[in-house]
Amino acid sequence: IKYHVNLVKSNKQKQKSQLLLSIHDNIGMESLEILLTDFILPDYSRKSVTMGNIGDMGNGLFLLYKDADLVTVKTRLTSEPQRVFELKIIPIRKDGLVKDLNLECKELSQKETKPNFLGTEINILFQETEKKSLPRRLYIQNSYQREIFFSTAEA
Repeated sequence: IKYHVNLVKSNKQKQKSQLLLSIHDNIGMESLEILLTDFILPDYSRKSVTMGNIGDMGNGLFLLYKDADLVTVKTRLTSEPQRVFELKIIPIRKDGLVKDLNLECKELSQKETKPNFLGTEINILFQETEKKSLPRRLYIQNSYQREIFFSTAEA
């Protein structure tokens, strides 16, 4: 798994910026069902005691929406390698808490996808923050994402 963080300047206010975390693996997901269930259903897990693994809190990747403005997931299916899907997720908040997700899922045409694209690419655009607090925010986000993705990747 490769990941990197970029600074995105805000168009709204000069004193604010956003962090963009990009994560890419070279494997992909087995099916569209996995993409849709694992990324949008809270308290859902494929883990089981019989498989030798259990979830810590049962929320898995759903936690990544807490600080995100936008999450995009693009994956080439391992079961049907000619098919590539993109899922756009916008968290909907009420009183600062994520209450729902606005979803858009589409199959990408060959023209919309690089022929050598393999695996899964996740992009997380975090909420705006004051530029002066970016180093602290970057440290927190790095720790937070490591906890979510690397604890999930072990499953």
